[in-house]
Parts: sequence; structure tokens; C-alpha cells
Amino acid sequence: MGTAKDFHIRAVRTEFDFRRHGQISLYAGQKQGNDFFEAQPLEFKLIREYEKDRPFLEISKHSAQIIMDDLWECGLRPSEGSGSAGSLKATQSHLADMKKIAFNSLKIQE
Repeated sequence: MGTAKDFHIRAVRTEFDFRRHGQISLYAGQKQGNDFFEAQPLEFKLIREYEKDRPFLEISKHSAQIIMDDLWECGLRPSEGSGSAGSLKATQSHLADMKKIAFNSLKIQE
């Protein structure tokens, strides 16, 4: 059904209400020609043991990155690890500042 680039998946933080406090909603759709297909709620079924490793969804790295960016916008952060793009940028800026201080102190031209 369509190509990978016609597939769209998004994550959105649900606004506060008494039924869905603190939830993230996932939406998916795929365009084929003039038609748009919308993903329906996930359904579980009993399976035989040998079928257990079949994924319910396969997406491109691009779509996965969109979900990660959306979840970040929803306020979610990795529970382990200290690295992030913001943390790395701050470290890079700090190192650039320290380099300038060192070069100025040692009277070295860049």
C-alpha cells in the first residue's frame, strides 16, 4: 500500500482531561493516490508460540526519527544516559570557549 514516503506517523501529547491525563497519542496514516488510509486502534489476538517474534509495525528510520522528535516535544526524555543533542551542543560551546581562553593566554593565533 503506497511507498514508505507516503506513510506518516506522529505522536502528540494529550491535553489534560480526566480520562486521559498524561497520555501520548500515536497517529498513523498512509496516502495511496487520492485516498488516505488511517491506522485503527491496535488489536491483540492470541497466537501460537512460534509466531511471537512477528512485529506489528515496521517503519523507516525517517519515520522513527519523527516519532522521537515528537516524543521529545511531548516532554519525554531518555530514562538512562546523559547524552542529548542539547547537552552535546552545550559541551561543544564550552570547549570552544575554553580553547579561546587557552589560545589567548598562550598568545597563540588560530
